[in-house]
Amino acid sequence: MDKYSPIMFLDQKFFGNSKRVNRILDGIINMGSNSDLLIHGARVDSANEALYKKLKKAGVKHIHFGIESGNQDVLNYYNKKTTVDQIRKAVTLSKDMDFTIWGSFILGAPIETKKHFEKTIKFACSLPLDLVVFYPLGLQRGSYLWHEAIKNGNISDDGSFTTTLDSRLGLGNFTSDELRKYCDHAFRRFYFRPSYVLRQIFQSMKNKDYSILRAGFNYI
Repeated sequence: MDKYSPIMFLDQKFFGNSKRVNRILDGIINMGSNSDLLIHGARVDSANEALYKKLKKAGVKHIHFGIESGNQDVLNYYNKKTTVDQIRKAVTLSKDMDFTIWGSFILGAPIETKKHFEKTIKFACSLPLDLVVFYPLGLQRGSYLWHEAIKNGNISDDGSFTTTLDSRLGLGNFTSDELRKYCDHAFRRFYFRPSYVLRQIFQSMKNKDYSILRAGFNYI
């Protein structure tokens, strides 16, 4: 296992079975692996201190959360079965445990307005996240929204895997170009905050890991 580092666990149901995840983590701990581990798609409603301590002991360095929105009505629309308070608790606990935290957000649900976007951006900026990504909502082949769009004649089944929502197709309140511009605006709002830059400088010096700072300078 030490031949590979980092190792990513890409499973949205990774924490769904507590017995299974504890067996996996215990096995990694007993092996004495030195590999850095990344949990991608962790559910916020699984966050608890005992589990996170075991993650740390097993060598987990990075946790990614699919947060999606800072609006409870949008989370309900996506059927996330999580709350804004659970998101904040999970991210805060992750930071207290000194994980590097990634968060992904989606803009463009059919019920969303500019006020929703603004609330999500402010929510993202209020969390101690290290890295974020903002995506325009896309209809993935096979999803409920994709089937509804086919049924209503908004899109055709042309073999595409995903289609970005676009008001010109009767999908959502914004064009695909507008959604991309909002995502770019959100990206800049998050990363160009002096408080964020100073926090990352301090964190990088503390952990002697300058990868995030280098990535930021390369972007600029």
